[in-house]
Amino acid sequence: MGKNSTITRLPLELQAEGTVVPDNERKKDEALLALIKKGGTSAKALDEEEPIPEKRISLRMSADVAERIKQAAKSRPVKVSSHSWLLEAVFEKLKKESF
Repeated sequence: MGKNSTITRLPLELQAEGTVVPDNERKKDEALLALIKKGGTSAKALDEEEPIPEKRISLRMSADVAERIKQAAKSRPVKVSSHSWLLEAVFEKLKKESF
């Protein structure tokens, strides 16, 4: 079947008994029914992306530094979590050092 094929008649199993169907159409029907019966998953939406694998780390810092990060995150016009604030800081540092 071509990329832009369209089904324009009933599959063989739904046609009236005695209907004459050319061999090439019969083969197309068999291939189509095999594909349908195979099943599978639906196509992904274009905006769906594969999840990026995460690596969890434990970060130790003084209570004072943790509080300063919390205050910096809260002081923004649009609030962000301390986690997001830390990730932004890491990305800024990586960019600065050309990584």
